[in-house]
Amino acid sequence: GTDTKQNTMTGTSFLAAQSIDNGANVQAFFREKVAFNTTFTAPADVVKTYGAIGTKDEDTQLADTVKSALKGVNSGNAEVTTNNNNTFKIKNSTLIDNMTFDGGMALSNAGFSTSKHLKASDTTYKSSKMTTSNSAYTLGDVAAETVKVKVNKADLTIGGLEATNKEYDGNAIAQVNANNMTKTGLVEGDVVTRKSTSTGSFRNADNTANDKNVARAIDGTVQLKTVALTNQYDGMDLGNYNLIDQTSTTAKITPKALTVSGITAENKIYDGNADAVTRTANASKAGIIGSDEVIVNSVGKFRNATNTANDKNVALSNSGFETAKTVALTNTYTGADVGNYTISDQLTTTATITQKPLAANYLAKDKVF
Repeated sequence: GTDTKQNTMTGTSFLAAQSIDNGANVQAFFREKVAFNTTFTAPADVVKTYGAIGTKDEDTQLADTVKSALKGVNSGNAEVTTNNNNTFKIKNSTLIDNMTFDGGMALSNAGFSTSKHLKASDTTYKSSKMTTSNSAYTLGDVAAETVKVKVNKADLTIGGLEATNKEYDGNAIAQVNANNMTKTGLVEGDVVTRKSTSTGSFRNADNTANDKNVARAIDGTVQLKTVALTNQYDGMDLGNYNLIDQTSTTAKITPKALTVSGITAENKIYDGNADAVTRTANASKAGIIGSDEVIVNSVGKFRNATNTANDKNVALSNSGFETAKTVALTNTYTGADVGNYTISDQLTTTATITQKPLAANYLAKDKVF
C-alpha cells in the first residue's frame, strides 16, 4: 500500500512528515502555519467549445478547470527546510487544491448564457487571484490572469424548414413553414429563433435566379422547384454558435385555372366547305394574372344539326329561313405564361351560312306570227 510516515519534530513549532522517496504520499500535521516558498508557472490558455465548460450554478467546474490547468505544468513538489535542516515536501497539486479564488469566482470576467454556460467569446476569460485557504500553511498568492480560458463557438445546424406548395400567382415568393425546424447542437435552455422576416423564393431549373413559373416535365407533369431560403436569426444566445444554415428546400407551384370564352365565328355565304372564320380578339380569359401572356388561336368548322360531323350546308328552319349552325372550335394556346395555367376551353360557338344567290340567264327565240 502507500507508505505514509509521521514524525514528531522535537523542539520545533510544528509536527511534520519527512519527505518520502519513490513517489509515496505524505501526510502533514502543523501546529503553526508554515510558509511554503514556491512559484507557479502560468499554463497555456485553456480552450473549450461552448457548452462544454462551466455553468453559472456550478462554479466548482470552472474552479476545477483553472486548477487543473495550473497542475498540468506544476506537478512537482513544494519544499520547506526546517530550522534544524529537516526538509518537508508536499505535492504542488495538493497546495493548489487548497487555494481559494478572490470573490468566490474562478474567472473574474465570466459571462453566462441563458442555459448558464460560459459564453463563447473572441476574448479570453481570466482567472481570479488565488490565495491560501489551508489553516496549516501559507503559500504565495497566484496572481490574477495566470490562467486564461478561451471559449469557442459551437456549431448549430438548422434543418427541417419546409416550403408550402402554392397555386401560381405571378410571383416567386414562397411561404416557409418553420414548425418542424431543427436546431442540432443547441444547448438545452438556450434561445435562438428564426425571425419572421425570413423569406423563401422559388428558383429556376439552374438555381440561378428567382422564377415565378410552374415547373413541368416533358410530359407536362408538374414538378418540384428549388426554394432558396434567406433566413435571419436572433435570440440571446445566438452569439455562442457558428450557424450552419439550411439554404434551400423544395415545393411546387401548381397551375392556376383559366377559363376561356367569347370566341366568335363569322357568318358566311355558302361556299361549298365547312370552314368557319373565327375571331379571338375579344376572347375572355377569366383567371389570368395581371399582364400575363396567353394567346388564343382558334380554328372553326360548321357542324350538322346533331353536331356529329362537319357540314357545309345552309341550315333552314321549318319555315324556310336561314338559321344559325354550331361551329366546333379547335383551340391552341401559346405565349410566355401559358404553362402556368390549366385552361378550360371554349368548345363551340354559332354562326350562319347564308344562301348563295344564283343568277339564271334565259334566251328567247323569234317566231313567225
